[in-house]
Amino acid sequence: MIRILAVSAAGCFAVLALTSGRSTQTDWVLIDNPSDNTFHLEIAIGNRCKSLDRIGVYQSPTVVNIEAYVKGINNNSDYCGEDILYVERHDVQLEQPLGDRRLEGCDPSSVNYFFRPADQDCRSIRGAGGSH
Repeated sequence: MIRILAVSAAGCFAVLALTSGRSTQTDWVLIDNPSDNTFHLEIAIGNRCKSLDRIGVYQSPTVVNIEAYVKGINNNSDYCGEDILYVERHDVQLEQPLGDRRLEGCDPSSVNYFFRPADQDCRSIRGAGGSH
């Protein structure tokens, strides 16, 4: 499922520009509470000249790190629509439930498509508290 969200273009051009074929980490948000081992995510793809490259899940006894990567698929700037943010929903399976492990990877320093407040962690649900 793809949702289209309008985003202000001011200051976003450097973040949205990708060279075709190069992967860049992007941010994601939980869209509901995890059920068992399954996480439901919305991943910020960027403009229509990008696609999801991969989702990496790294697990330890104390941390789960989920990283989403996008890559450029078309460099035609007339087609890209730099002022539109495309978001895709994806499910991620863990080997075991999250429990009290720390959840990381939702907010790489290079992007902030979802305008996550600094005090919000990766367990925060999209739309909870009116911040999204």
